[in-house]
This record gives sequence, C-alpha cells and structure tokens, in this order.
Amino acid sequence: TYSYLDNGSLNNNDDDEATPFFLKRRRKQDEPLDSEKEFYAKLEQERKNDKHNYIKQNRKGKRIKEEYETRYPPNNMDRIKSYVNDELRRKDEYQTQLDVPYHIYNCPPTPPINYPYAWNAMDLIRNWNPGNTTEPERLHQSLCVFDYDTSLDSALTYRNLEVPFLLRNTPEILRTSERWNRDPDNQYLSKLLEGKNRIERVEHSHNPHFMYFRIEHQVPEGWTPPMEESQMTFDEWYDRAKHLSTDQYLQERYYFQLNSIANGVGQREFLYNELPIFGVTDPTFFMVESDQARGINCRFGMKGIIAE
Repeated sequence: TYSYLDNGSLNNNDDDEATPFFLKRRRKQDEPLDSEKEFYAKLEQERKNDKHNYIKQNRKGKRIKEEYETRYPPNNMDRIKSYVNDELRRKDEYQTQLDVPYHIYNCPPTPPINYPYAWNAMDLIRNWNPGNTTEPERLHQSLCVFDYDTSLDSALTYRNLEVPFLLRNTPEILRTSERWNRDPDNQYLSKLLEGKNRIERVEHSHNPHFMYFRIEHQVPEGWTPPMEESQMTFDEWYDRAKHLSTDQYLQERYYFQLNSIANGVGQREFLYNELPIFGVTDPTFFMVESDQARGINCRFGMKGIIAE
C-alpha cells in the first residue's frame, strides 16, 4: 500500500509501521504503472470517506457551539471579558526591562524611533533560560500592547506600517477563549474534537526540543531524527499535557495538530466556525490579504516546549 507525502511523492509502507514516514522508501520510477493507478484510486476513495466524515464532524461542531451559546450567550461581552481577564490571564500587566524608552501599555499613536526596542539574544537567555518555565520578575518585552476597545486606531497604524504589536480584548478571540476553557477538563474541546475516539496527528519529542527539519536527499549514515510523527486522541494528549511534570526537563512532549485547507471541500470547516477571524473573504484587521489565505494550522502544545 502507499501513503501520500506532503511533497507529492509516493511512499511505500511495506516496512515496519514504527518507522517514521519521512524515512520510508519512496516510490521508484520503474515501479508498475498499475501500482500508481491503484494508489490514486485508493486515495480518491479515502478522500470521499474523509469528506463524509468531515461533513458529520462539521455538523456536530456547529451543534456543539450552538448548545454552548444557549448556555453562555456570545453577545454578553461583560461576562466574557470578566472570565478571560480574571480567570485565564495570569497577569494584567507584565513588567518589562527598565531600559525600554517607552511604556508598552501606553504607546504613542505612531511607532517611536527605533521601535521595537531590542536586546542582545544572550541577555534574553540569561534572564529567562528556555529550559525554565518559571517566569522571571521582568521580561524582555518591548512590543506595544493595544486594546481593541480603546486604541484600535493606533493598532491599525502600527499594522499598516508593518511593525509588531499586541492587541487585547478582540471580541471573537475572547469568545473562543471562553468556549475552549470554561467547561472543566476541556469538555468543550473534547466533544468538538471527538476526543475519546478520533485519532489525529501529533509530533513527538523525547525532550522539550522540537527541532524541525526537511530531508531532500539521502539520509546521513547514523542520523537519528530529533522528533517523529505519531497519532493520538485529543483526550489522551490533554491528559498527558495536564499531568506533565516540569521538574523533569527531559520528559517527552507532544504537539497536537489540526489543519484545514482554505475553501477545501469536506475539510474541517468547524475550525473556521471556532476561529471566525480567519474565515473571511474580504480584507479585515487580521486578514489584510484574505485572498492569500492557505488555511488554518491549529496546534496545541505542552508547557516547556521549545520549537527550533
């Protein structure tokens, strides 16, 4: 049998199932054409099956959201802000380094000279080592923080000048944050993602370092991939994330992934229903060139992960 690689090549799966997909043998050019025809016929059937499954999941996702919004009306922004800001946000304001020449929570309407203020990379690491998950007293954070309700015009100016900034209290993001967190033990996401039964792709590393790579030629002799792909239900991933001991630096970690292609037929449309700021056709504050959208890559990480 064959599987389909991201780069469009065919991959033979006759070898050990434990072998990561990126190390398996690719189809040789002289293999029988019937094998290729067979592969594409099977791929088309799998796509039809996936489309049917996705349609069911999309309908279920819409119903789950509607049931939630019956209990917690989405137009009650006072309730939503109170929950997100009081229950989820760890701090109202973070203390930055004293040498930042402007106040990040009270920035001018146009970017200051030499914005954003920057430091030597080693200063950041000495202040907060990537392997330490405990926040230091002061952060190396020099990006201006704007509020959707009070300083959106300034944020728009910074956006048009293509400089980085942070924006708080965006209504659609607040609604998503509340939905995904209010029910205990992530019950909303578990129902949405069929967390007890539906297997999804995860990336796995035996330590906090997720070192990404691409193999374009022959694998070096003796080389071992720094991470691998596996499969897991959302509930299994969440249980591992919740019980992760950060005292054990070399403890294995997982990245849970969901993808949806923009305008893809039979794709995970419920992701766009959950994250409506991405599901637009006209330009918006967040999607300046909406016609260039490729889709959604939704990732759930674990505490201490270092993506490299």
